[in-house]
Amino acid sequence: MRRWIESIKKRAGGSHNGAASVDGFTQLELLVIEGDDTGQRFTLDGDVMHVGRRPPDELVQREILLQDTTVSSRQAQIKRHDDGYHIIHYPTATNPTLINGEVARDSLLTVGSKIRIGRVVMLIKHSEDLETRSVPVITTEPVDRNSETLSPSKVQSKDLLANPPPVVSTTDGTITGMAGITFIGQLVVEQGSDSIGHSMFPIEARSMLLGRGDDCDIQILDAEISRVQAELVYEDGVSYLAQRSNTKSSKLNGKEISDRIRLNNGDIITLAERIQLRVELHEGDTTIAQSTSERSISGRNAGGASDSESEAESLQRVMEEKLRLDRTIEEQFTVQGSFLDVDVADSYGMKLGNATPERTIVSFERFRQFVANTVAAFSGQVLNSNGDELMCFFDSPVDAVKSGAALLTDLEKFNQEENLLAAPFRIRIGIHTGRSLVDLERGVAYSEILDVAGHLQKKAQTNHIVVSQDTLDQLPADLPFEYAGEIDNGIVFHTLTDPTSLNRG
Repeated sequence: MRRWIESIKKRAGGSHNGAASVDGFTQLELLVIEGDDTGQRFTLDGDVMHVGRRPPDELVQREILLQDTTVSSRQAQIKRHDDGYHIIHYPTATNPTLINGEVARDSLLTVGSKIRIGRVVMLIKHSEDLETRSVPVITTEPVDRNSETLSPSKVQSKDLLANPPPVVSTTDGTITGMAGITFIGQLVVEQGSDSIGHSMFPIEARSMLLGRGDDCDIQILDAEISRVQAELVYEDGVSYLAQRSNTKSSKLNGKEISDRIRLNNGDIITLAERIQLRVELHEGDTTIAQSTSERSISGRNAGGASDSESEAESLQRVMEEKLRLDRTIEEQFTVQGSFLDVDVADSYGMKLGNATPERTIVSFERFRQFVANTVAAFSGQVLNSNGDELMCFFDSPVDAVKSGAALLTDLEKFNQEENLLAAPFRIRIGIHTGRSLVDLERGVAYSEILDVAGHLQKKAQTNHIVVSQDTLDQLPADLPFEYAGEIDNGIVFHTLTDPTSLNRG
């Protein structure tokens, strides 16, 4: 998130490298070219993303979810650094995570490289707005498809906490995730073992356990750390560190703790004499003790008072900078519009059978191009891609609905002329309207509006469109919609009963 904020500031100051470049490096995506997930594509658009396998009906935000059984539930982590995206293998995963044949310990992702996990191979590509591309040459190695693992042992592990892209609060300095999670800061690894690397762990506005156990919210895979070492406690807007291990010490700023102690910005947590974590809090009322420009949201040494500057003056300067950044976000990235979420129904089942990887990849690439062309015809834009699900943005809710109707009415022709698979493409579409943070140059958005569109899509019947009441209120009154129900948060939705009735002109 901080890197995204910095990219906003650079563009606000006139520094921009083009839509394909973010913070000085190319935006990437992963195309699955081997395994049960062949044809899926994932946009790399977050600071931290987790790679792994979960049940297909489980709601997860901002993860690279694979269904192939040779992928562990918690397989690897992809993080954005100053020089690009790095991939780090989780030691508890059953099969290794390889990049170009080498174990991914902290490996830079480059265009053309391949990531292999069990049967799955993912090709690293440029993100090119779904532009039609040639199909990569695919080499298939013999694999025992009756085996769930290529490793002699299996390790049962639970999934890491999802880390969805956050949105910035303009009220209290906290950062709120797309799934309603509020982030109040992060723990930055200052010193640690090779298994940790130079990592960052988000701090949520709730109690969080630290340790090497699978049940910990912040898992530190080091043998010297207790299964539950310590706990971050959040009460009444204040963060505390509490000792939980009976055998391994925890220290704050070099002093051992026995109960719990309040955390301030810039504090150093030491676990078992081995791991050092720097506390970075976003709250405006915490003690400001940062000392380097990297720790300042303004890019200056705004975290601590200088010799000629009082603490109150320093805090005021930080808050002034925050207000300026809030205004930049509001003026340049907050838009009113509609989000259309389209998902392929039973995409996993479509890939089973005798279809070759080439036919699968070409068919799904053609489908994405079909969506992109249709959306563009109605002045929309395809944003980030998450597997077989595409999120699209429109300035006008009328254009969004017309685009969805066109996708449904033209889908039969696409299946007849473009689809190379035995099974036809079937889709579900959800549309929601509201104010959002949207970075159209990068093709990504940060808003709960996206979440609602995704929830609505899951409520749609196959080859149908559902829209929220907020969307319907801005549509012509004579369109054929009927009440269909409510989703969990009370949002009413309606189904379009006759897509062919909409005038595509």
